[in-house]
Amino acid sequence: MVKKRVVWIDIIKVVALILVIVLHLISNSVQLNVRKASLLIYYCGTISVPLFFMVSGYLLLNKKEAITYKYCINKIIKILFFMLLCNLVFVLIFWFKTGNVLNVFLEMCLNFVQDGYFYHFWYLWSLIIIYLLLPILYKVFNEKKNYYYITITFILISLFASIINIIRYQNGLSVFKYSIIQSLRWWIYFTYFMLGGFIAKTDFLAKLSTIKHGLILLFTFILCLVYEYFMATKLYGNLYAENFYDNLIIIVLVVLFFTFIKKVFAKRGEFIAYFAQFSLVMYMIHVTVIDVLKMFLKMNNDYINVLYIIPVFLLSYLVAYILDKIPILNKFIKL
Repeated sequence: MVKKRVVWIDIIKVVALILVIVLHLISNSVQLNVRKASLLIYYCGTISVPLFFMVSGYLLLNKKEAITYKYCINKIIKILFFMLLCNLVFVLIFWFKTGNVLNVFLEMCLNFVQDGYFYHFWYLWSLIIIYLLLPILYKVFNEKKNYYYITITFILISLFASIINIIRYQNGLSVFKYSIIQSLRWWIYFTYFMLGGFIAKTDFLAKLSTIKHGLILLFTFILCLVYEYFMATKLYGNLYAENFYDNLIIIVLVVLFFTFIKKVFAKRGEFIAYFAQFSLVMYMIHVTVIDVLKMFLKMNNDYINVLYIIPVFLLSYLVAYILDKIPILNKFIKL
């Protein structure tokens, strides 16, 4: 029996996971750096990773009991264990297929710099950094109205970084964040993490009617798609969605989407929880699911790849569900 959960949080987790799958499935034109209409589908996934960080901030910075280092270390151990397990399976399969032996711990280190097979594990390393600082962040964030000043400060830092990167590229200089691995782009993920905590403290869009909120969200969403589609190469030199994480228009879109789902789905529910409870593990294994499907299906057409989004999601859930039934291992599944 799945415990009752906050349905709007679960909906955001599930949507964010589906959008991550979109980023990794609808990416052929991005890798070729060729602007095609399929990019409009790809850029729908831009808000996925920011949403994950915002959910974490909402839940962790809003906890009633104080965050302790014991709690954080326990979370870090679980994340590291599952990362180790995933890389160990990969190393064994690689050895079986090629006869070459890889160092599993080196593979984990490569994940930190967004390399190796599980390149998307950079997000997990970012979570580990957050957990290492969380007891201090929680204490400072929840003192008086510090949450307001801290959130504003991180937003300003992100906007400053975004503007500097754009100015540098326009002047023929390198975009400095390209020299910083994603797991260390702290100004980005802390901005969304703090925004999640901020939304938990103040419902600043409560007076905005649902209809108006939805219309503003829709307009901003369309504006973001057009903006990213036409401006990516002009502002950053390539088409990757990660370029826009610290961009003001994306920050606004993520906040609007997060608060809209909160407003519309304020009640509790159970069905969506069956997926949401495995969201982090599904994030970890969805790339492997895609690679397995590529062994049987051609995935070089972004338009056709749209049809595989839901199957990848459901297969990722199925694998996570099976892993949850394995004794001992199931303690690490619901991270």
